[in-house]
Amino acid sequence: MGENMVISRAIAFGILISPLLLSTITLLIEFVELAENSTPSDDLANKIEDQLEKIEGKSITIEEWENFANLTVDSLEYHYFYVKRFCANFSNIGELSYKIKDLKKFDLFIIFSSNAGTDSDPMLKRDFLRVPYREDCESTIAPCWRVRRISALRVPDDVNIEEIINPFNTSSSEGLWDHDEMMKIEIQLPETTKFTLAQVYNETDLIGGDGWIYIILVTPGGFVSKPINLYGKPWTVGVALNES
Repeated sequence: MGENMVISRAIAFGILISPLLLSTITLLIEFVELAENSTPSDDLANKIEDQLEKIEGKSITIEEWENFANLTVDSLEYHYFYVKRFCANFSNIGELSYKIKDLKKFDLFIIFSSNAGTDSDPMLKRDFLRVPYREDCESTIAPCWRVRRISALRVPDDVNIEEIINPFNTSSSEGLWDHDEMMKIEIQLPETTKFTLAQVYNETDLIGGDGWIYIILVTPGGFVSKPINLYGKPWTVGVALNES
């Protein structure tokens, strides 16, 4: 089992260094082509022609996961988890505002580590998923995503404050995602996805992690957001993680 774990480390590392970069470029081209086939509302389409779109992925927070294996390899302990629910933050720093009701025309894509082995002997591989928007997103209809919160940004600090202009109403899905605002979305995944992350401990100290996630948002106008690209982080529930 120890040899398989070492192999899985090597497989994951090799995937991240070069094939992921090449695959990501290919996927981004496909994402744009897919997004161009979606048709925004007329007023949104007119605005896209006149204004600049610019969206950046900022951070990811794991909200719910389930531990399924704890293994020791070369004096390090690996705690493996299946991720069921997580949140992602995207900032709108362009000139275009988006109606909440138009979010169903956005595309959300994730590249992530899934378990290609067994629960007792995990092996990570790269997987890919398009996640649809659903206002009523919950675990029973996963995979899906919804808006949890929209907040204003205090530029240039990138600090969230209460939204003032065109506020988002969670009960009616009214409002806009405006310039200089942060949108927090919640992503629900089914158990069959087997999105897998691992914490790495040296005795009692959390020193790192295994597994990865790459996430982008594509607008109806075909704009691809700056991605959130994380791997090998000290994954922890409730803690926002970014590329820094």
